[in-house]
Amino acid sequence: MLGRLIYHFFRLSLFLRAEFTRQAFGMDGVSNLLYNCPQPFVAQLLRRYGAFVDDQVTLNSLLIIHNAQDSYKNLSVGEGCHIGRLVFLDLTQPITIGARATISMGAVILTHLDVGRSPLKNRGYPRQEGGVMIDTGAYIGACSIILHGVHIGEGALVAAGSLVRNDVSPYEVVGGIPARFIKSIADG
Repeated sequence: MLGRLIYHFFRLSLFLRAEFTRQAFGMDGVSNLLYNCPQPFVAQLLRRYGAFVDDQVTLNSLLIIHNAQDSYKNLSVGEGCHIGRLVFLDLTQPITIGARATISMGAVILTHLDVGRSPLKNRGYPRQEGGVMIDTGAYIGACSIILHGVHIGEGALVAAGSLVRNDVSPYEVVGGIPARFIKSIADG
């Protein structure tokens, strides 16, 4: 009974703190709270601000979210997914993670490229944006980087430390910098 009361008190205080932070500092403030949020409350806080996160998801603390405009509505995480520690999600455009996909620790998912005020902008590097889709059962290895506009197919495997700049077909293994085809995986 006392444990349940403490849980609900902590949850209420977290949501009140999150709402105050959002009012004062915008979604970046909430993202800072999310970074330090205890694991059981990560999914609840994401849902509170517009993300679709299934109930059967494992979201580890130290989740880093960047560029959430007014909400986390650009994030959708399907049933049975696992998102490891220190995963970085850029929500400039939608990120959709299918059921039972795994995003390993330290992975980075970017949905835009912008050189900012650099003179490179005038030399062929204009701002680019594109959502990222990771299909059912895909596996993103530790410290991999997925660039904007990439679609990772069902059951695909991205090796640890890879830089993925092109789509990955279903049941395909890719790895390296930039990621290249390694082999196909038999379905089933």
